[in-house]
Amino acid sequence: MTTRTMRVLAASAAATILAIGGTALPAMAGGDEVGGEGSSYHLDYGWDGGADLVFEYGDDGDKVYHGDWDGDGDDTLMVRRGRTYYVTNSRTGGQASVVFNYGLASDEVLVGDWNGDGRDTLAVRRGQTYYISNALRGGAAEKVVNYGRSSDDVLTGDWDGDGRDTIAVRRQRTYFVVNAIRPGLADTVFDYGLTADTVHVGDWNGDGADTLSVQRGSAFYLSNSLRSSAASRIEYFGRADDVALVGDWNGDGRDTIGVRRAPDEPQVPDGVTGNRAIGYTMMIEYGYSSSQWSCLDNLWQRESGWNHLAANPYSSAYGIPQSLPGSKMASHGSDWRTNPRTQIAWGLDYINGRYGSPCGAWNAFLSKGWYADPPAELADELAKEPSVMEHADVATDEPATEATTPEETAAPEPSGQETVEEQVEESASQSPAPTQDATADATQEPTQEATQSGTEE
Repeated sequence: MTTRTMRVLAASAAATILAIGGTALPAMAGGDEVGGEGSSYHLDYGWDGGADLVFEYGDDGDKVYHGDWDGDGDDTLMVRRGRTYYVTNSRTGGQASVVFNYGLASDEVLVGDWNGDGRDTLAVRRGQTYYISNALRGGAAEKVVNYGRSSDDVLTGDWDGDGRDTIAVRRQRTYFVVNAIRPGLADTVFDYGLTADTVHVGDWNGDGADTLSVQRGSAFYLSNSLRSSAASRIEYFGRADDVALVGDWNGDGRDTIGVRRAPDEPQVPDGVTGNRAIGYTMMIEYGYSSSQWSCLDNLWQRESGWNHLAANPYSSAYGIPQSLPGSKMASHGSDWRTNPRTQIAWGLDYINGRYGSPCGAWNAFLSKGWYADPPAELADELAKEPSVMEHADVATDEPATEATTPEETAAPEPSGQETVEEQVEESASQSPAPTQDATADATQEPTQEATQSGTEE
């Protein structure tokens, strides 16, 4: 999928409006951010109603895009955090293959293969102005074009099958399509669907040209032409409230559907409340099965009674997991003294790294009387001390430490008013690039979980 920058002259299409029955959903633009929240992805390779690949990647609140970043024919994910982009070339996530800074945190970003090299890159949109880059890096934009209105919804795709992505403007149910990245007249104008429809762009039949699909609930109405007509076929996938994304997930030349979801909330066992309920939920989200719960529950009942203010006066161990010293939990948050979630997160990481599982930690506790290894200088003394816990109140949290971030330089604003003909000429004096940073030196990895296989309902 691709985005193009273009200008639209007013055109009236004497076209039949496609009216497909169903519930109207909020409008969305193709080639833009996926939207929604969640770190669980369910991808279908063949419109057979079931997910062929299910995996976890990134954080629930990440901004997510997708494209063929390395030219291998498969679409994969990209996570955006602020103005930093984490690109992975694996279908199941994993360590980021490329990390770079580009533009401003407030920029609208589009994805497309602008030069026909088989690799998707970014375009920054600021109002009517599009800054197009042909590489996944910081630096000057290769092309700057003004097109359309600031209020336009924008779709991206290879509309004529020439291998290059360009832009289409959507105004309510009318689409203005151009086949080159330039100002000028729209090459195709047509009406399709309803104003409130969610619209996706893809090559549904493998002919090399992108067309539209209307999503209504879990139904997708696919069209194989850019004209006002009935849908070529109707497919179903996922749930009515799913956030959908379209891509060629297996490199077969045909786009299919995927959905992004927040993981289902774990069902807390009856009678498990307070900090124990938080602990159970976080344990399941961490990736452990419910069979590990009795071990974790027994372990932290013995250590602290699940009291996040529990302090051992003999050893200075602190909190629910009895971190020794308690200040080690600062690695997971400055509120480690009073926030049970911070303490549990640290404890689960410690258990995973030291013992592999809560039951591994519980067995170690039964063997030696503790599980959190003390500093070497305290080990002999602790062996002589009782394990009775006392509770102490903590007056205040430590102040939160804010990470420093590079300054953002003010971006040039789009200039010029729209003409009566709704035509915007390319500006020769336009700044050559959005504000941006140099590429990052080190590859980083978004927070993620191990992949898994599964079947979509």
